[in-house]
Amino acid sequence: TRDELVSIERLSFWTLSAACILQFLSQLFLNASMLLPLRTCVRRLGFWELYIVRTGGLLVGSLVPIAGGVAVRLAYLRQRGVTYADFTWATLLSNVLALAAAASVALFGTAAVWIVVGPPPAVVLAVAGGVFMLSVAALVVFESIPALTRRSKLRKWAWLSNMPGLFVNRPMTSGVFAHSVLRHALNFVTYGLLTQALAGDFLTGGVV
Repeated sequence: TRDELVSIERLSFWTLSAACILQFLSQLFLNASMLLPLRTCVRRLGFWELYIVRTGGLLVGSLVPIAGGVAVRLAYLRQRGVTYADFTWATLLSNVLALAAAASVALFGTAAVWIVVGPPPAVVLAVAGGVFMLSVAALVVFESIPALTRRSKLRKWAWLSNMPGLFVNRPMTSGVFAHSVLRHALNFVTYGLLTQALAGDFLTGGVV
């Protein structure tokens, strides 16, 4: 919109350059967080190989908004031997850990705002705490699915019947979580930097 263009014009060259570099680094950490689970299925899947596939998926997704990018990744990885169950498991694991990482960074940012500025509105505290608890619950449920399907009637479903063979490797999940934290921390700094340039409020911009 016109207002957004006006806001961009107010930003300096160095601010825009820093924001672009930070977002590029954020995408690299996102790529790494998605690569680790997939390498349990395709050990020789390359970092830049997945990055190119994801970039192509983003371009297709801009033309076909509903799952266009996911379809590109799935089509390519199927050629590399990844099953539907493996792909779904890796995607869900990455997203669940990304949610937990985002909640952790949000809690850190909210605490920083509290210390520097003062107590934030109750709704902000409620949202930050609620998202964190939701992410913890989602991670617990996700880790429990393979064990549940070994003994329950859930195995009669075709997709879930493959779940007992999947597992959550602690070093791998720690790596995914760490990369996701770094990704969201870079996003925090990016939006904080832009808000600082436009409104002089780094912390609030990062949290929002």
